[in-house]
Amino acid sequence: MADENNLEGTSVEDRNASAAAKQKEYLEKETKLQGDGPFAGLTKRNEDYVYRLNSILTDSEINNEKRDTIINEIVAELRTEQRKGVTATKLYGPVSTKAADIIMGPQKKAAEPSTSFWLTVLDNGLMMLAIFAAMYAVTGFMNKTSLEAGDSGAGGLLTLLLTSILGGMGAALFYKKYGPNVKKEDKPAFWVTLLVMIAFIAVWILAYMLVALIPGPLNSILPAAVYVVIAAIAFVARLYIKRRYNINRTMF
Repeated sequence: MADENNLEGTSVEDRNASAAAKQKEYLEKETKLQGDGPFAGLTKRNEDYVYRLNSILTDSEINNEKRDTIINEIVAELRTEQRKGVTATKLYGPVSTKAADIIMGPQKKAAEPSTSFWLTVLDNGLMMLAIFAAMYAVTGFMNKTSLEAGDSGAGGLLTLLLTSILGGMGAALFYKKYGPNVKKEDKPAFWVTLLVMIAFIAVWILAYMLVALIPGPLNSILPAAVYVVIAAIAFVARLYIKRRYNINRTMF
């Protein structure tokens, strides 16, 4: 019985020793430094990576001088990093990806959408300004008696500006509370939303009517052509700001 146990134990030990020897041989093979050639000092795995990368760059439109400079920099970096156990794939990603980054340049990440409340106010306010100015222009061209240049009232400059600002703030507040990026559980109930919208529209109309009562040159009605210019400037400015700051919390 003892002899059988010894034989069984010896068999297990032999298998473990054999597996350890194979693993050691594999690791030595993978981490053996290359002693000559342009990639001397790299492990076999890293040398293969650089060799394949160099082949892709050679077949590309990159000139030889630039290619050699890049490869030499990579080899120098790998000689340092591989001492920490870092492989080329871990450091640079797949060969094809690294080659594409070198040939075409790294892909630029899209800018994160702006979450600034005041930029959202500005964006929506400019859109409102463009819409209202266009409406005033159309009204002025079609019915000259309703909007006489120099008069003051509902079509005045101050009325246009203040209602646009108020509209921009209202739209920004709406997207802050009810926008698509707000979690469902964080959004108010439907009836609350409905009441808020009705209240905002009522305040907006009231503000429009009150501002329209302000007399004087600040609230004077402008020629229809001027409203066209204001609408165009507001629209272009809004497009620039929207793209410059990647604003997506807007009505349009």
